[in-house]
Amino acid sequence: MAPTLLQTAAGYLGAGQGYECAVTFDNPTKPYNLIVVTAVGASLYNVSLTGPDGFTLVRGIQVGVLKLAMWYREGAPETSTVKVRTNGPTSMQVKVKEYAGAAQANALGAVSVATSAYGYAVRTGQITNSTADAIIVAAVGNTYASTVQQAFAGSLARLIDTVSPQNWPGGSDPDSLRTRLTIHHTITNAIRNYYLDATLTRYRSWVAIIAAFKGASTGPTRMASRNGVAGEVLGGRS
Repeated sequence: MAPTLLQTAAGYLGAGQGYECAVTFDNPTKPYNLIVVTAVGASLYNVSLTGPDGFTLVRGIQVGVLKLAMWYREGAPETSTVKVRTNGPTSMQVKVKEYAGAAQANALGAVSVATSAYGYAVRTGQITNSTADAIIVAAVGNTYASTVQQAFAGSLARLIDTVSPQNWPGGSDPDSLRTRLTIHHTITNAIRNYYLDATLTRYRSWVAIIAAFKGASTGPTRMASRNGVAGEVLGGRS
């Protein structure tokens, strides 16, 4: 069975709305599927992002006030809601995707990340999938929600283009502390190189990640452990 994207879900948090962003699927995920979670946040404080319980951190990256992290869970149990937590005021977006047909163990393949404190040309760097049937997922986050990402290159389909909330009950966030997040993906049928390039309409801080997840044909299916540790990502103080 070739990998297939089954559903996506999203959650948003204003900087004064608390320290937990919960995302609920329209339908509970199917057992043993792959769940990929991406979060981007902006904060004036030295905060951390902590992934959902049982998920493994792909990478966490930070430049200035901007933070981006990706987590995954292979062979996941049926799941209705996932939660990303922070320990300080953070304007945040969280996007979650469910894939069928992914490897049940050792699903994560190649990963590349990139950042810029002040730039407009986005480049994730290049990765190569190790198996023909792979899921390639990329994400780009930038400060200032009003700044648009455009001119994408790299043969990935853009799935999501959203911004963090401006107004929330009891307050609002300035444009400089809001974010834009795009999510891109492709399902592969051959081993080759993949990347994501883009440009911003203004010079801004940006962070980017591209990751490969192996398809189920990479080995025999087995039940993966459901005991995991949420990944504390970046920033913050121990």
